[in-house]
Amino acid sequence: MLFAKKTPSSTDQDEDETTNDKTILQPQKTKNNDATQRPTFQEQNIVDLIIDPILTSPFFATFLFWLPFLANDKLRHRVTTFLSTYLDLTIAIPTTGICLILAVMYLSYQNRLMDIRLAQETTEQALATLKEIRSAQISYNDVNPREFEMALENYEYVLRQELGLRCIVPGVKVPNAPCDPFDREEDAVAVKMFLGMCITKDGKLETIDR
Repeated sequence: MLFAKKTPSSTDQDEDETTNDKTILQPQKTKNNDATQRPTFQEQNIVDLIIDPILTSPFFATFLFWLPFLANDKLRHRVTTFLSTYLDLTIAIPTTGICLILAVMYLSYQNRLMDIRLAQETTEQALATLKEIRSAQISYNDVNPREFEMALENYEYVLRQELGLRCIVPGVKVPNAPCDPFDREEDAVAVKMFLGMCITKDGKLETIDR
């Protein structure tokens, strides 16, 4: 008995070719999409890095306020004429100097408060790392002792840096500074337990007498 050899139909051939085409073209399409998406992502990051500091700068609004005055010659001439005619320089110059000194002091105070907040966050992170390493050392006993010592030294260092920022001169603290370590119970316990010290009210670390 003879069996007829089955010949592939044109429909089956078309489906195989379509499947092969999809298999071949699919990776190329993915690569093309990745290639087109990556430059856009990088360009957006670069633009953000350049524009965001400018727009968020406290001097940007001041620049926009004075821009019309700086660009207008007639307005500058009128203001200069008015000041030279009606303003008494013997009063204006000392007043301007005092205002500049107050402005510098205020900006310095705000910058110090910002530095204190950043130092506080760094101290909290260092303390969290120290506790995590100590907990792993007690629970699993597989932590290198040197790693714990480095975490302890880092915590003491950042804490001293924060306490230094909170003092204008030794014994005189920055007014209205937030979250003093003397009032933070977590730091008080950690300093006593890990360092064998205490935080004084005037912002110093002192060894506890035993």
